[in-house]
Amino acid sequence: MNDELFSSTLTAMDATIDAWIGKLSGITVGFALAHELYRRELLETIDHDIEGVRWRHRRYRGRIVQPDAELGENDFYFGMRIG
Repeated sequence: MNDELFSSTLTAMDATIDAWIGKLSGITVGFALAHELYRRELLETIDHDIEGVRWRHRRYRGRIVQPDAELGENDFYFGMRIG
């Protein structure tokens, strides 16, 4: 993903986060965007236990990031896909 596309996508994500009202929601992102967020060290790694099982999540500005292979390279939306 080139720098200009990443920058404009990140600006849109940040604007959505800043305008969000209500409960925190995760962010579903395309694989290329997830890769860029990780490569540029913008994701925080969180480990936690749920009923004795250790889970590792990546977060961006407090929102869990969920990669989705069906999204375009710079696509994202808030919430998790069901089904």
